[in-house]
Amino acid sequence: VRVDGFVGFTKVTSGKPDKSIDPDAIPTDTPKGTFRIASKMPVKHMGNGEITADIEAYELPGVPWVCFFEPVTGVALHGTYWHNHFGIPGSHGCVNLRNEDALFLYRWTTPVAGPNDWNKIGFGTKVIVY
Repeated sequence: VRVDGFVGFTKVTSGKPDKSIDPDAIPTDTPKGTFRIASKMPVKHMGNGEITADIEAYELPGVPWVCFFEPVTGVALHGTYWHNHFGIPGSHGCVNLRNEDALFLYRWTTPVAGPNDWNKIGFGTKVIVY
C-alpha cells in the first residue's frame, strides 16, 4: 500500500483471499488500484453484524483510526488490537496497521478530521494498493 507522498514504511496485514466459491460473498482480498480516502472515523465497530458467542466470528468492536478508501465494500486502513502478525495476509480485506501507525496516517491524511469529528467525509489523500 502506498499513501500519496512518502512518509515511511511499515509492515501491514492485508486481505487474505477467501477460498469459498460463494459468488455472493464479499471478497476478502484487499482490492488493488488507486483510491482516495473517502471518510475517516476515530473508532468503528466492524464485522458482519451477526452477534454470536463464536470466538472466531468476524465482530470487532472499537477498531481505531479508520480511513475508508474503498466505498463499495468498506475497505479501510485502520489500527489493529487483535493480532500482531504484520507482514502476512490475514484480514477480511482491510489494511491492518499497528495502532501507532494507523494514528499517524489518520492525522496525516486528508480529509482533515478534528477532535470533534465522528465521521469526516471528503475527497482525501490518494491511496495506491499494489
